[in-house]
Amino acid sequence: MDFVPNLMLASSAPVAPAIAPGKASAPIASAFTAMLSALAGPTTAGTVVPGLASIGALWLGATMVGAVATHVFILHTSPVAAIVLGFLNAVVVYLRRDELAAFLRRVTA
Repeated sequence: MDFVPNLMLASSAPVAPAIAPGKASAPIASAFTAMLSALAGPTTAGTVVPGLASIGALWLGATMVGAVATHVFILHTSPVAAIVLGFLNAVVVYLRRDELAAFLRRVTA
């Protein structure tokens, strides 16, 4: 039965490397992805709550900046989706600027 492991090894397909040359290491990329996912959920929920929409939109904007940087520098993939979402988020911040100003007056007073 000595030949069975040798046959199994010879017939198994070659294993491709998990990380392509020139790409970021998998643990770093997955850590950034997990961090941005953890931040995006609550901030997105905050944008639909009337009193927190401006604060949630600002925080989501910072998250989108991090997402673009992660796409460009860590994952080496296209950041177009994060840029579009960041632009749409900027529209929400602009439309809620009065709410943001009122919130800042309450905090500083």
